[in-house]
Amino acid sequence: SWTMSAIAAPLPRAALVCVAALIALAGGHRLHGTRPNFIVFFCDDWGYGDLGANWPETRETPNMDALAARGMRLTDMHSMSVCTPARAALLTGRLGLRTGVVVNFSPDSLHGLPRTEHTLAHYLKQANYSTGAIGKWHLGHHPEYHPTYRGFD
Repeated sequence: SWTMSAIAAPLPRAALVCVAALIALAGGHRLHGTRPNFIVFFCDDWGYGDLGANWPETRETPNMDALAARGMRLTDMHSMSVCTPARAALLTGRLGLRTGVVVNFSPDSLHGLPRTEHTLAHYLKQANYSTGAIGKWHLGHHPEYHPTYRGFD
């Protein structure tokens, strides 16, 4: 049986507040006995009106619209408007000025998201979730910064 303490134990306070808010918004009373699934879509250069769930005249995204209709949508995130800092903020829950990630990492960059920063995937993994990342990573190009070293399977 799923309990909040199964997720709460390994989480820092800021991440715990985020997860608790997600569960509360999702109607935590309906989650008794199950654990919620998390699917995060982070899309570069996708305008608000490019998704039918946001703009009824858009008809090109029926599968995404169906997911949006059945799930909980979080549509307001504030971060830097460049790729790497925005991804770092989403995955760590921390602003770029706190993580040190304020510019994009180029393919010849020697570093990536600092190894001292833990991602949401890291904490979900500690709570026995399976995790995955598909697509553009852009948080470090050398192996020690790849998703499999940041909590993703």
